[in-house]
Amino acid sequence: DYLFIRKPYRRGGLASRALDEVRDLCLARDICAITVEVRPDNSPARGLYLGSGFEETDHLLLTLALCSPSHQS
Repeated sequence: DYLFIRKPYRRGGLASRALDEVRDLCLARDICAITVEVRPDNSPARGLYLGSGFEETDHLLLTLALCSPSHQS
């Protein structure tokens, strides 16, 4: 699903705290990895994820869209 912070609330640490919570929940459930999708031109999101310990990989993400994502409607 999506992590999206509306403009007036950005840069206040909400996304970092949300990622911390997700990481803690995953660790408590023995989930071994979290994968995120981010556009190459989305520097703020990339900075957030890299600053939270995510690492870029050489994997290519392929998608078969079956419907329009709810955040775009």
